[in-house]
Amino acid sequence: MTTKKVVISGYIGFRNSGDEAVLMAILQDLRSVAPDLDITVLSRRPEETTAAYGVHSVDRFSPRAVLKALRACDMLISGGGSLVQDVTSNRSLFYYLAIIWLARWLRRKVFVYANGVGPVRRTLNRLLTSRVLNQVDFITLRDQASASELERLKVRRPRIAVTADPVFGLRPAPAERIDEILRAEGLESSPSDGPLVGISVRRWEEMERWGRVVAAAADNLVEKHGARIIFIPMEFPGDVEVSQWIAGRMRRQARILAGRYASTEYLGLVGRLDLLLGMRLHSLIFAARQGVPLVGLEYDPKVRGVLHAIGRRVAGHIDTISSQALVAASNTALAGREEARQGIAARLDNLERLARQNASLAIELLRG
Repeated sequence: MTTKKVVISGYIGFRNSGDEAVLMAILQDLRSVAPDLDITVLSRRPEETTAAYGVHSVDRFSPRAVLKALRACDMLISGGGSLVQDVTSNRSLFYYLAIIWLARWLRRKVFVYANGVGPVRRTLNRLLTSRVLNQVDFITLRDQASASELERLKVRRPRIAVTADPVFGLRPAPAERIDEILRAEGLESSPSDGPLVGISVRRWEEMERWGRVVAAAADNLVEKHGARIIFIPMEFPGDVEVSQWIAGRMRRQARILAGRYASTEYLGLVGRLDLLLGMRLHSLIFAARQGVPLVGLEYDPKVRGVLHAIGRRVAGHIDTISSQALVAASNTALAGREEARQGIAARLDNLERLARQNASLAIELLRG
């Protein structure tokens, strides 16, 4: 049988740990179904992507390289992540739609892989999104809210299935490696230490207000529970700067993770926490994947959608949440962490199965 070739398009090569985790999970699952698959990834930093994942990679901003890769492939995989939305920018949406349109113009199959769709707010953007997505072959979605958004966009021609974020199927790095990282970061614990609480934040509007809310909640966890606070940047350097700003507004001491690690290592590190307070979507998915109690701060509907899938509620929206509300949610989560672990664990098997179903459906389309 001739080796099949696929091109993967996503937010790759921007040193965002969540999106890199999505790519790693997609590659893991595709290779488990089709070990001989020939994979090319469109990346901002193709050399880094090739070195990290053992794939071919080309510059996502080189029209000639992208066209050459798409001409040579049998199928385009678009995703996962939040590619189909115009909250980040119009340019981002247009880029991903253009790649899909080009693949269809070349008569290549297109599989939209575990996407989080929406919000798509502007009228022209909605029309373009509807027209382009109605040309693809198959769409899988990471949550029901995305399915509702596709219905509003009148995307009905492709096959559509609600699955789960690929990262729910990702495996953490070995425990020995996580132990090494904890030692290097000075985070080894003893029985007398308080709970280890991770905080994952990102740059967003009105940080002067909500950043102080997060700082107050972190201080409360230290004072009430003896917690050790560690900020976990997921994108560099932006998340480091935000973490430093919030830590600087705390009365108590907090640390910021110093190193940059592979996605599986972040997953393993989060698994050692007693609680995660997170804005970053994939920090929350890492916590859920490892059965760690979590408190989610919504800045985008995708956070609510994923937390709904694991039976959790957001603590509040970043625009309106008060210090009192976030303190109460954090204390409740930490005090009831064993019950929370059990509640999350009850849903994980199904989410992992759905996450891996994405790859099976993609390979089925490729071979069909």
